[in-house]
Amino acid sequence: MVEGNVALRVNWPSQNHMATNNIIRDNLFVVEGDAKIAFARSTGYTFAHNVLYATGKIRFEGTNAVTTWTDNLLYSVKRRFECTMLNQYSEVGRVANAPPNCVVADPEFVDRARGDFRYRPGSPALKLGLRPVDVSTAGRLPK
Repeated sequence: MVEGNVALRVNWPSQNHMATNNIIRDNLFVVEGDAKIAFARSTGYTFAHNVLYATGKIRFEGTNAVTTWTDNLLYSVKRRFECTMLNQYSEVGRVANAPPNCVVADPEFVDRARGDFRYRPGSPALKLGLRPVDVSTAGRLPK
């Protein structure tokens, strides 16, 4: 289980390889540029209650490895999504949409530039029941 993590400025915040029946839940991934989440040679994944924010495109490789997508909030500033299906390492299909059961909307961080990733009142993240992320002063991005 990968749960309760914050990944900042990492373009490939989750690389899953040759894994089965894992859960990625309640994480915050904030990417400057294009983001990629990959599931090569994996099966039976659950991807739930995550927030993925990217200033570029969001790409999921191997979406067919994920059996359950639940209440994820995805936001691409460029409004570009790409989901591929894999057979071993070869792409066997691609769609230009977000995965199923995901909400595509700005999470409305209080101040992303300063590392304040709490959600503003009325945020789609709060409406989904996603837990606010408390990043301490020590963990904040430099001004």
